[in-house]
Amino acid sequence: MNRFVCLTLLALLPLCALAQHSDVWVTLDSNQVTISPTNLETLESTLVDTATGRFLFLGDFGDLSGGPQGTDDPGYQAQSGTFQALSIFNYRGVGQLEFWDGASWVTSVPDQEQIIYTDALSSTTTWSTSGVTTPEGAIDQISPDGSIHSHLDFTIDNNGSAPAAGAYLVDIEFFATSGVGGPVVHTSSAPVRVALNYQLSQTDFDAAIDALTTATSTASGPVRIPALPLTAACLLGALLSYWGAGFTTRRS
Repeated sequence: MNRFVCLTLLALLPLCALAQHSDVWVTLDSNQVTISPTNLETLESTLVDTATGRFLFLGDFGDLSGGPQGTDDPGYQAQSGTFQALSIFNYRGVGQLEFWDGASWVTSVPDQEQIIYTDALSSTTTWSTSGVTTPEGAIDQISPDGSIHSHLDFTIDNNGSAPAAGAYLVDIEFFATSGVGGPVVHTSSAPVRVALNYQLSQTDFDAAIDALTTATSTASGPVRIPALPLTAACLLGALLSYWGAGFTTRRS
């Protein structure tokens, strides 16, 4: 591999890490809302929290659109023909807020940090270490063709004080109703996990995500190879693509 290609791949590392954000792609299984195991736009596999088996999605406070303590990632997408036209796509917050303390995910926070989610009707859901308040909210109305693409705003708050830098984790599930607060037309999905980065470096956030997605060995089960950090995985993929292209060229 020549020096130019090596430098190019190294320069792409931050872009690979940042590109890990993806929307929640939703489908139906019979009449239940389900989460696609792949991004239906890029065909990339969805991250999984190995401890719970739940799909994992990422967001970053301080992105350009959200301001220093907000983000509208991840969003929600479904292909045309998926849902009942003009029904309301809703969320339900579950569980409690978790925090990455630099070594492990814990159910305590440094001060009074909480995550607030603002729905399409300006109602707010709050995750704290004690649970979820006002757990349900509307995301958007399903389009006439049965599709959806919508984003809501997450905010990190500490009762007026600066939140502690770190990664925060919430759980959320989805269902659809015939109108706002109306009868259910598509039953609830299994919960997904959303990990939100607040002022951590990409390397430190990657470590927090690796702790969720890296398989661990058990006394009765096989030893499993730990997952690569996100940045390393991106580089490996780029290297394999380059080598594969070179191998094809040599064989031809």
